[in-house]
Amino acid sequence: MKSGTGTQRRSSLFLIELMISIFFFAIASSVCIQLFARAKQISDESSAKNQALLQAESAASAFYAGDGTLRLIPEVFPEAASMSASSSVTADSDAAGSDASGTDFSENSSESCMIFFDKDWKNCAPGPEAVWQMTVSVSHEAANEDAPSFSTAEILVEDPGKDAVLYELQVQYHAPEAADL
Repeated sequence: MKSGTGTQRRSSLFLIELMISIFFFAIASSVCIQLFARAKQISDESSAKNQALLQAESAASAFYAGDGTLRLIPEVFPEAASMSASSSVTADSDAAGSDASGTDFSENSSESCMIFFDKDWKNCAPGPEAVWQMTVSVSHEAANEDAPSFSTAEILVEDPGKDAVLYELQVQYHAPEAADL
């Protein structure tokens, strides 16, 4: 009988040791799973910020190529929706200056548009598939008759679901002076 009790003691000691080992590995694996989940979340956020940067740069390039206006935005982003346009006259129409594209810079005016992107950062129409949105607001300002005019674009890329701004960019376009011939 004595030998049976010793074997039973060793077996129970072995089972306790095995349970402690399993408990330790369970805790370690749950910590590792949490770390992997957090790493995936950080990777997704970083990827979204990089894409937001690229889309904002594309909008800024269209702004520059459009001579400080939003006229080329629909070519770059076909689903762009114009939001508003307002202007207030600050100079006489006789003293109006314009650039090579015919855009009148004698008024202080503004225009803006919204561009929506799906989960793969493809341009889409506003709706349930739209995950991110980019707002491009342009204000045109006329300094005076002697100084050239300039346009300012504020580009804001955000995640409306989280109410978070991913990227913000402000660029300016100075209209070239007309050459006197």
